[in-house]
Amino acid sequence: MKTVVTSLVILLLLFLCWGVLHAEWVLDGVPICPSDGDQSYGYIASDDAGGVIITWPEIRYDPTYRDIFIQRIDYAGNLLWNTDGVPLCTAPEIQMDPYIIPDGSGGAVIAWRDYRNGDYDIYAQRIDADGNVLWTPDGVAVSVAQFGQYDPRMVSDGAGGFYICWWDGRTTNRQVRCNRLNSDGTLAWGPDGIVVRDTPWWQESHGIISDGAGGAIIVWDDVNNGFTALYIFAQRIGPDGSKLWDPDGVLIEPTGAVDQLNPLSIATSGDGGVIVAWGNWCYLDDMDPAGVNRYLGREEGSL
Repeated sequence: MKTVVTSLVILLLLFLCWGVLHAEWVLDGVPICPSDGDQSYGYIASDDAGGVIITWPEIRYDPTYRDIFIQRIDYAGNLLWNTDGVPLCTAPEIQMDPYIIPDGSGGAVIAWRDYRNGDYDIYAQRIDADGNVLWTPDGVAVSVAQFGQYDPRMVSDGAGGFYICWWDGRTTNRQVRCNRLNSDGTLAWGPDGIVVRDTPWWQESHGIISDGAGGAIIVWDDVNNGFTALYIFAQRIGPDGSKLWDPDGVLIEPTGAVDQLNPLSIATSGDGGVIVAWGNWCYLDDMDPAGVNRYLGREEGSL
């Protein structure tokens, strides 16, 4: 009898909760941007007040270009800024793949890849809690070197600024680079930033996280010693741009005989290190149906 009563109470609570949630939000979702443009791939961050800030690329003003727009929504599903969102970047050509993080003051910082100069570059912008753009109109140029920059990733530096990393095509092979954005959008480490691992080998699929002490930890795929296999490397960057671990980075899985891929799931270990999850591609006849196994590796600067 006790089990039955408990089950009825749980069902009642679920019903009441569903009623509250159902009353606050539209059944088919809240239209974030009802414009006639073509919107795709929304990206989201907390506004630190119970709501969220959402950014997306959209074809609105020119049928061949995508621009970046942004909107804030409160906990009840109300749009807080312009009905069609705030235009974050409407520079000529294509802007896409925005990456967004909270700025710690109710607003957000957004970075994206941008084709306005005839090659993909990295630009960034900051917006406050009221929808006001704070940096250079159409964004701050983070990296505009030749041959393309892609996939910006960011994290707060804990002091009002932001670390940003990307993969860079200016050399014969891709390199992961990093810079630090001050709170006003200026670049702390010059126009080129720093090379996270200066080798001729291919690097990509990077992620970044705070080290909890004012610096950042970056992880990435690396061909390492030629086109034999991909390996996962990590590096810890100090607030001044110095490399706090081995100058060539730390190899997280040195015994792997097969490709280790996409170290995009990372978390701090609480003691200055990082926990990384990645895919392990098996070239064996008995590999699992998906072809990918999951592993956890913990890196604290030494193995």
